[in-house]
Amino acid sequence: MKKRFRIPIAFKLIFITVALLLGVSVWIALKSTSRFEQISTDREEQAGRDQSRARATEVEGLLLSYVDKAKVIGSLLLKSDGTERANSLDLTFGRDKDFVVVEVLTREPSAAPLRVVNDAYLMQYKLDKTFIDSLRGIQKSRNMVHLEAMFSGKDGYIEIRNSTVEGGAPLFTIGFPLAKDDFGNVTHVVLAELRLDRLQKSFKSGTGYTTYFLIDSEGKLLAHSDESRVLKGE
Repeated sequence: MKKRFRIPIAFKLIFITVALLLGVSVWIALKSTSRFEQISTDREEQAGRDQSRARATEVEGLLLSYVDKAKVIGSLLLKSDGTERANSLDLTFGRDKDFVVVEVLTREPSAAPLRVVNDAYLMQYKLDKTFIDSLRGIQKSRNMVHLEAMFSGKDGYIEIRNSTVEGGAPLFTIGFPLAKDDFGNVTHVVLAELRLDRLQKSFKSGTGYTTYFLIDSEGKLLAHSDESRVLKGE
């Protein structure tokens, strides 16, 4: 009679224990990998949020500084023409290379705007100051800026638009109320065109899979890591 080979109980226990340990180890390794991936993803997302907040703060500060400067230049344009006014404009508008145009408009459509232009910047694109009149016509026909909203008298109203048009210079526009009469009615507003590349500078590149961009209140791009999309007016 053949004898059956029996595995000692100790070996069975060792085998089962090792199998359990291996199973638990694999489970822990898989869970650890999953947890590590989740932690890495959370860290990347948090880093992206932190960078977004930092860029938003930077851009907000830049735009508010432009508004403050445009207010000063606009107020100077309202003063009587003279040597003092000319010198003051040279010290403000003339020495700030980010501004291309600052213009003060009244409610009277037939009134000529008070305007200063950075001719040197426009010449880089083979344009002259007459381009600004063409741009105003395009802005009106395409409803790119809303003068009626600026004249509405709403406190703190600021409009920012991408004013880059085909055949023109890359610009963005800031508009806001400037002066009111004794009854609180807005009498003058400012339209200022600025170099788009200064705003675009803060969005030149993303990090990893993150794309940074800035849009206006109507969803149009003001800045994007892919500059061509901004220049197309998307």
